[in-house]
Amino acid sequence: MSNSYRKFFQELTSFESPYEYQELTFEKFLQCKNFIIQAPTGSGKTWAAIVPFVYCWKEWKEKKQKAEEYPRKLIYSLPLRTLANSLYGEVSDKIRQKFPELKIKVTLQTGENSDDPLFEGDIIFTTIDQTLSNSLGIPLSVPKKLANINTGAVLSSYLVFDEFHLLDPKNSLKTTITLLELFGRITPFCLMTATLSEQFLELASKKFNAAIVKIQENDYQNFVFVRNKAEKKIVIINNTITSENILRNHKIKSIAICNTVDRCIELYRDLEGSCKNNNIKLLCIHSRFFQRDRKEKEVKLRKLFKEDSNESVILISTQVIEVGLDISSDTMHVEISPVNSFLQRIGRCARWGGNGTVFVYDTPKQNYLPYDSSLTKTTFIEVSNYHKKQIDFYISQKIIKTVLGEYEIKIFDEINNSEQITWQNIHDSWRTGNQSYVRTLIRDIRSINIVLLPYNIKTNSLYKFDSISMNPFSLKKKISGLLDNYVGEQPNLVMKLNEYESNFIDDSKTDTLEIKTLQRVDIENIYLENIVALNSNEIKYSKDYGLDFVSGENVNSKIEKGKDKFQYQIKMDTYEEHINWMLKVFENMHEVFYPIKKIQDYKYQKFDLIEIIKLIIVMHDYGKLNNLWQQIVCDYQKEKSDKVNEKYLAHTDFNPNSIEDKELLSKIYSKYNVNKKPDHAGIGAFVTKCFLPFVLELEVNNENKSLLKIVTTTILRHHSAFAKTVSPYKISEDAIKFQNEKLLKGIVPQFYIRNTKQFPLDSYGNEDLSSELIQFGDKLEAILYFLFIRVLRLCDQKSFEFNK
Repeated sequence: MSNSYRKFFQELTSFESPYEYQELTFEKFLQCKNFIIQAPTGSGKTWAAIVPFVYCWKEWKEKKQKAEEYPRKLIYSLPLRTLANSLYGEVSDKIRQKFPELKIKVTLQTGENSDDPLFEGDIIFTTIDQTLSNSLGIPLSVPKKLANINTGAVLSSYLVFDEFHLLDPKNSLKTTITLLELFGRITPFCLMTATLSEQFLELASKKFNAAIVKIQENDYQNFVFVRNKAEKKIVIINNTITSENILRNHKIKSIAICNTVDRCIELYRDLEGSCKNNNIKLLCIHSRFFQRDRKEKEVKLRKLFKEDSNESVILISTQVIEVGLDISSDTMHVEISPVNSFLQRIGRCARWGGNGTVFVYDTPKQNYLPYDSSLTKTTFIEVSNYHKKQIDFYISQKIIKTVLGEYEIKIFDEINNSEQITWQNIHDSWRTGNQSYVRTLIRDIRSINIVLLPYNIKTNSLYKFDSISMNPFSLKKKISGLLDNYVGEQPNLVMKLNEYESNFIDDSKTDTLEIKTLQRVDIENIYLENIVALNSNEIKYSKDYGLDFVSGENVNSKIEKGKDKFQYQIKMDTYEEHINWMLKVFENMHEVFYPIKKIQDYKYQKFDLIEIIKLIIVMHDYGKLNNLWQQIVCDYQKEKSDKVNEKYLAHTDFNPNSIEDKELLSKIYSKYNVNKKPDHAGIGAFVTKCFLPFVLELEVNNENKSLLKIVTTTILRHHSAFAKTVSPYKISEDAIKFQNEKLLKGIVPQFYIRNTKQFPLDSYGNEDLSSELIQFGDKLEAILYFLFIRVLRLCDQKSFEFNK
């Protein structure tokens, strides 16, 4: 361990020095190894995983490393959105304050905070749902036509999965383990947990060839909560949690954690009057708050629960505070939950030292939803053995072994036995983008986003409004209960909107931002929707206790500051300018250099993949040289500005919100008796497929066929993730010469075509390329395609930044 790293760690984190296990994680990262951290809550796992990445970023910026030596993107995945929000704020603030010169872009991407839908940040905090869905080519925050753009981001990143133990073993855990076995060959990952059993860790270590980083006795004795002699006494209450017991045992800081939002709200209301009369601050936090209100609450929590605060406060919460929030209480009340969840909860008691008491309660009617009933009961039985006793990290490990040991071995065996089926589902997901695989491979019951709006509002999208996430079946139950209370005609309570496809730039058609009226949702099928609007005239919300349905105020969602992240306004550029600007963007896409180098450790060694990417960029818009395509855009631009001196254009001046621009384009379409520009993406794919084997003098073998399919699929699908066909075209001799002599020969001379007459560069009819495309059965082939298509699509979009 170098002194420079220790100093850097201290400066970034403000800690005295890294623990031994944190130094070991740095060594594993430097070796680009996969590793699993097992450490108790409050021991600094987050910084152990992040600081090595930031340090290597600094070394790279100081030209002490090459771009391809380490991953230049980090995706930090958490099971809950609130955790992602919390860590994003903490880490982004530290990096910005301590090392602004590094210019590391830290972003947040969740269903409610869709600030980085294309995963363009350098460090991205997100949910495991988002990471997995993007890995599977079915992203939750972008339209289906963009389904192929983010898988490459995951494959380019150092992947951190925090609180790994909270994954659903039947779906998301199985999918994550299956994917990581492949992804770990390309990019390093870190799994972090406080509560997985030793048996599971050993099995995972062997499967992934990953190092297990454990806490040694020396580290444990140096943890703040150990040095400060933290002690937690467990008190078992064989009854349900009550406001009376919370008040009776309250000292200075109390936290109560319920298993459901409804019980959380009910307990908060029961305490409101008493807390006010006793001058006790009362807070409530759960998943049914708008982002703006939850952020305010998190700020208050950190202030009221910090070490030097003497204010009397009670927090009523759900599992959203189990991880991520660095707060502590002297008294805690928890409904029983499975051991991994239970131990995370009590990690918020006496977190920094001192004495704490944890009251453990049963649930009403022993209904343990949303948790596994058997695991929860077993946990209660085992924890009851420590009634009125102290519990520490080592006792926690004993409980974990007893409750989870055999159970997790069984889970791991099931994952291994079903791996072939899981892979088939993953391949089918990549191939089809079918949304049903979200439920098959991530979780059975997905969440639904909710906005609150008047029933008669007109808009072009619900996604631009502040939203709340909720279980769709819980929502159905709530709405059905409300409807039962109405006599006579029932009001319109739940609405949807047929969302427009993204305005991600696509020259083959003109997207419209049509303002639409909301439509009634069939309550029985509400689980099929991604986002719905609830009638804000009928359904209630409170800043104090959130979306409650039956009490509170009539509140409308507010538009988020990002509004429409895919709205665009195109400026005219020439065909040549567009290609050159894309190449400039590619020069700075450092994220892909590391995974491409890793792929070549296994396959495609004889190809210069960087030059292949440049060829793809040069050829991707070849279809725009189509005579009709150029006639349309040049006629349009001449009428628009009368400043067209160039022979070949790539884009025209066009504002999708301008009625004048749309009318002018419609006029040009009428002139040529068409209703859109000719499709162009397939033409470049088809032509490149024809000439590339001859230019490179490729032998007919599986690896060469594979690369050719990757290149063809990449170009074909740079506007639509599931395109298969080529449209007819006619391209002039001058345009062919321009493409071959000016661009191919000038930019990628090794792909210069010596005899253009040998290939269909000038014209061809309809062609179905289905048999020439990758089928996603070859894993490395799929990975390289996802890297190539991400580069092409992002370069295509970001080239407009040069057009000012």
